[in-house]
Amino acid sequence: MNKIRLFIAIPVPDNIKESIAGLLRNVKPMFKNMSDVRFISEEKWCLTVTFLGYQEEAIVPAIKKSLEESILTFNKREIKDKLDIEFEKLVYGPPGRTPRMIWLTATKETSERLGALKVLLENTLEKNGVRWRRESRPLQVHLTLARFLPTARKEVPFIDPVRSRPSDITSERATTASGRSASNGVNKDYSWSYQVEKLNLMKSTLKPGGAIYETLFTSSNLHLPHPFG
Repeated sequence: MNKIRLFIAIPVPDNIKESIAGLLRNVKPMFKNMSDVRFISEEKWCLTVTFLGYQEEAIVPAIKKSLEESILTFNKREIKDKLDIEFEKLVYGPPGRTPRMIWLTATKETSERLGALKVLLENTLEKNGVRWRRESRPLQVHLTLARFLPTARKEVPFIDPVRSRPSDITSERATTASGRSASNGVNKDYSWSYQVEKLNLMKSTLKPGGAIYETLFTSSNLHLPHPFG
């Protein structure tokens, strides 16, 4: 039977994409001397909640059911806190390791709130017979903006953010030993936020030019009365 590569993700709304795209217009020139950097196209921007890996197509109905059951349980909570995504800073990922990605990270509070939904969702997936390699690490919400070959930190541009007004995009350049441009900062008003409304079940097909994403299923709305309950 066919196996497909699946993950569950939160979509990024168009207005947030526009803000991030504006940021990247200032970031991309900093990487002009790194030929292997591949910036992720906007249509692929999403926040992964759970990566399910390769699954039999026959398990997809159980995943859809799990999404809906999780949303129903979430919406029946006594405390009706909104589930907001609040972005915070631009960093190299994964943290503490040799840089190979550029991440736009969310706040610690965002990761904690979304982490609670992730646990609920994954417990429901397991109850419904879905099997995958479940991560034990706490969720760190981030949006991957670019990928490149692992490169020593001293050889990549300095992108540690500096707090500034939204219009203040600074690019005080220095030069690394390799001739790559470094900067003393980029715009740090990343206080973009939005409310999570739905979860998507995504199919990822790996191709030589990069992964192709397809939305297989979109859940019912969070924070709203559930159509089945």
